Amino acid sequence: MFKKWKEMMPEGKIRREKKMNRDIPKAKKHGKGIRFLLWLVIFMIAISGVLAYLKAIKLDQIVEKQSNKLVALQNDDPRADSTYDSHTMQLYVEDFIAKYINLPESQENRTAYQESLAPYYATGVEMTDVSKFSGYRVLQGLKYYDTKYLKNSALVQYKVAYENITVIPKERKKQEKYKDGKAVKVRQVVEKYNETQKQSVVAVLNVPVTAKDGQYAVTENVYFSRMGDLKSETLSGVTNPLDSEEEVGLSERDKVEQFLNDFFKKYAEAPTSDLMYVMKEPEGLDGLKNFVELRGFKAYPFKNEIIVKATPVFQDKGTDMAIDESMTLILSKKENSLFVEKLTHTMGGE
Repeated sequence: MFKKWKEMMPEGKIRREKKMNRDIPKAKKHGKGIRFLLWLVIFMIAISGVLAYLKAIKLDQIVEKQSNKLVALQNDDPRADSTYDSHTMQLYVEDFIAKYINLPESQENRTAYQESLAPYYATGVEMTDVSKFSGYRVLQGLKYYDTKYLKNSALVQYKVAYENITVIPKERKKQEKYKDGKAVKVRQVVEKYNETQKQSVVAVLNVPVTAKDGQYAVTENVYFSRMGDLKSETLSGVTNPLDSEEEVGLSERDKVEQFLNDFFKKYAEAPTSDLMYVMKEPEGLDGLKNFVELRGFKAYPFKNEIIVKATPVFQDKGTDMAIDESMTLILSKKENSLFVEKLTHTMGGE
């Protein structure tokens, strides 16, 4: 014990022990940077969430707007109503045209003509007055031409052929016998008669039609237009796309030619069931025509197959009327023979 006191007072003075520093060390400077980055990340996540929410709302608004536009377009487009695409509408229009074109000659029948047409027209449509027409009209034929879809209606077009018959009052002189007492004399009189002039017309009749609840009405006066020229002078015919490619050798070409002559004869004259041994998908004319000749063909190697571009000639039975046809055949080799994997009625394609 004295030894311990001596250590504490080596010079007769009390020596105090140094207190340990118990303060918590301050954070290093880079701790502030970490906290800043952490808050920055939280802020960015929050901003991103808000922006994503606003973007989603805007996208929903755009989708809803486009959907409303689509609905409006569908409401305006008559094709959204299947009634416009049905065969019933064509029957309705054909029945109307038959009554409309056949304008009677006598004025007495014109009233009945107007009355027969009235139920086809929608309420408020004013019909043409035909009571003063001097001629009459006779329908020769009609054929569906096209349908143009307008806003909330359709314009149904038919090719019509009819005759306009004009009645022209004329006079002519003729000899007429009459009695003058007991004597029979001849005098010249003027006779009145009607001469008819016929004019054939081919045109497109345009009929505006609206449908509702499976029923139809002509909503405006019909009108005629000229037939457009449907013939093109600029389109080119289908050609052989392999024309510049190298063909098979002569020996193989001879085998292909022999096969084609046999095949086309069966194709034209034999039952289709007989072709199942030489075709993957049998098709034929079932004796409808006779095979005349193979006017020409070209054969090209393609992997393990042969592509043939051929022009067979077929003829109606009992006549000399023949027709050249264009065909493409893909042939494969099976058991020392050829087999038709595919046949198309065109020079184009592969």
